[in-house]
Amino acid sequence: MAITLSELILHVRAALSDVPTNMVDDAQVYHDIKKANEYVRRLVPADTITAEESYVSSCIVNVAAYYSYVNYTSLAEIQQGTLPPTALIRINALREIALAFLTPITPFKLNSDLSIDESQLAHTPAIAYGIIKTALDD
Repeated sequence: MAITLSELILHVRAALSDVPTNMVDDAQVYHDIKKANEYVRRLVPADTITAEESYVSSCIVNVAAYYSYVNYTSLAEIQQGTLPPTALIRINALREIALAFLTPITPFKLNSDLSIDESQLAHTPAIAYGIIKTALDD
């Protein structure tokens, strides 16, 4: 069974229960879910997505909650002229939760900002191959 992204809106809203719905609407949450889905699918091998669908859904929800909260703080700062008092603490906590969910299922080492640690990619061996003519008949 495939992950239905629209069904994750309520889960993201639950993770962001302290965010007023008039500040971040369902359309924005759904946009963040789609963005999180794309990111998670790039990090997680396809066979893991199929085998661990429920866990992958949780990863998408937690990354989307982080994205949505970042959007909320930007809007709140524009409208109120200042960040909500606990915004930085909450952003860091949501990012750490998302990282904790992603770490067990991705083969990549992730930085604390959820980006891929590119230093490990420099040590990945390359595979060389070539195409030659065959002497065998088709």
